[in-house]
Order: sequence, then structure tokens, then C-alpha cells
Amino acid sequence: MMYPKPNEAEFDETSPLSRLFQEHLSAMTGEGLHAKSDIAWQLAARDLEILRLRESERAFLSLAEEQAEWSQRTFGTDAERGPTGPLEHLAEEACEAIQNPSDVTEYADCLLLVLDAARRARFCASALLAAACEKLAVNKQR
Repeated sequence: MMYPKPNEAEFDETSPLSRLFQEHLSAMTGEGLHAKSDIAWQLAARDLEILRLRESERAFLSLAEEQAEWSQRTFGTDAERGPTGPLEHLAEEACEAIQNPSDVTEYADCLLLVLDAARRARFCASALLAAACEKLAVNKQR
């Protein structure tokens, strides 16, 4: 698929498209990617990574959806229950993880409880993931 070449308004120096173009051009030049086949291989590898990331995102969102259905069926709907119960349970599970730091299932318990509490506080899994990415960016600035 060929994307149309942008018009001048879309390609001013401050636009995201212009920034991405300059980053790609610099990277290709710096890495010695002058032949079309070299560029095509790099694009194929990048596309494969994008496919893997999308699959990981789908798996994460599917896990969150399955957990939500089970939790609401087992403990009551989000309208009936708030995030307090899962958060209190999370505190207990965090203590168990401290006692058993090599047991990955303790971390899995914590993850499921975070998903449950966040959803019951009206944050969808996508919003939670986006907030975590933003928070990591803030933490890296410290």
C-alpha cells in the first residue's frame, strides 16, 4: 500500500509526520540503508514487531475482559462493589509476593487484582495501560 505524499501543511517542521520522517531518514542514513532491499528488510522486521505488540495487547485486553467477567460473576457487579475489596486483597497478595519473591503466581495475583480494582474504579484496561506508560515516562524523568 502506498501512502499519499503529504502536502506542505502536513509536513511543516513541527508536525509529527515531519519529525518521524526526519528520524527515519537519519536512521536509514546512519545505518547504511541505501538500497531499497535493505530498507524493505528493516520495514518488514519493524512490521513483524508491530504485529507481535498488537498480539500482546490483544492478549492483555482479553485477559482483562475474562478476569472482569469472572470477577463480576463471582463477587458482584461493578455497580454493586467498588475497588476497595480488590485493593485490600492486593495488599495481602503483595505481602505474599514479598514472602515468596520467586513465585511468579504471586505477581500474577497482584496483576489480576490491579485490573479488577481499576475496572471497578471505572478505568478500562486500555486506560490503565496508557496511564502506566505515562507514569513510567514521568518516573524516568526523575
